[in-house]
Amino acid sequence: MMVLVVLTLGIQGTIIVSFDQNGQIEISLTRDEQQIILGECRGLDADLLRKISLTLNGRVYLTSVELGQLIESISHVLSRTKDITVDDLYVKLLTYFPDRVMESNEKETLTDSIGTITELINYNHTPNPELGDLSPYQASQLIDADWNEKDCPLRFNHDLTFAQVNQVVFFRNARRFLKLIRDNPKADMATDRGNLNRHYVKILLDQLEIDEDARNYVLKYNKVINEADVREIHVLKLVCSLAGLIINRGKRFVIPQQCQPLLTDDLAGELYYRLFEAYFKRFNLGYCDGFPEFEGIQATIGYILYRISVMADKRMKPSELFDLTILPAVREAISQAKLVIKDMGNLLAIRLLRHLEMFRLLDCEVQRKEFYYSMVSVGKSPLYDQFIRITF
Repeated sequence: MMVLVVLTLGIQGTIIVSFDQNGQIEISLTRDEQQIILGECRGLDADLLRKISLTLNGRVYLTSVELGQLIESISHVLSRTKDITVDDLYVKLLTYFPDRVMESNEKETLTDSIGTITELINYNHTPNPELGDLSPYQASQLIDADWNEKDCPLRFNHDLTFAQVNQVVFFRNARRFLKLIRDNPKADMATDRGNLNRHYVKILLDQLEIDEDARNYVLKYNKVINEADVREIHVLKLVCSLAGLIINRGKRFVIPQQCQPLLTDDLAGELYYRLFEAYFKRFNLGYCDGFPEFEGIQATIGYILYRISVMADKRMKPSELFDLTILPAVREAISQAKLVIKDMGNLLAIRLLRHLEMFRLLDCEVQRKEFYYSMVSVGKSPLYDQFIRITF
């Protein structure tokens, strides 16, 4: 048995809301509306998304809870887009929700709600000086976008030449490591815990380009050398694993078939990109220093890369770069941590800038002292603009 409730709204005209015998609400969606939900509402419950994706005639039956979740999710989509189709879908879904529209005085509430959303949309698309004159929507695109998706405003050059990327020590070491695995397909390289065994750690310690002082320290203070004792080897293996370039299978490491061509000179640019993406998006940079996590710095790497891109040929102190690239909310989180550190530029240099320098994207002037070094100034390297492009 189907129950029909007729609703008359000044905004939408007449809407028929129908309920099946289980009290579920029948929603009618166009194909475009389905695509918006499936493409943009990624945080929705998997069962709800499956319901919407499997409907053939545009009709889907939802509980009031599911409809409420869908409305909330669409409201989040609205906050980051000006698409009138999304606006219309939001209003349409509101009319289906009985508790929101059954009473005549709810028309005013609905109108007020739409007005508030319009204000929010305008705010999210207005340039904000605190965001480097980007709108909140643009900043969120830089922060949230998947670097591998076509709509990402950060574009990376996957076609850099071998000569361009072979200047990067991390890239050269990665190729040596991967070729060692490729050339020894039947070798038992792994321990029971998935680390490189000591024999192959010793081979890599001899083959890789590692700072001589660091190498001597490892040899001097370790009677036996495990993977974790050589940070350069340990981090390299972690990043290659995160990039999907190696897989641990029992006692062996293997390179997936589809990744093996990346070791050719012709695909050097693609290998460089995959190492870069894994290093800055998947690997935890905080693992390499003694500071607290401060996830906000790495989590906003897309925005930081954009801000660095507008530096032109300027050189800056790390503290100036901190003011330029770190968002207000991240600064507030850092200040609340009450670190015993006076120069925030030092924090940025250690957490992020030295890693970008390792990929030869920054040119950093350092001042070396007996037990440490400090970063004096930072500028973009030629490789930065060759590799990273912004498409706003």
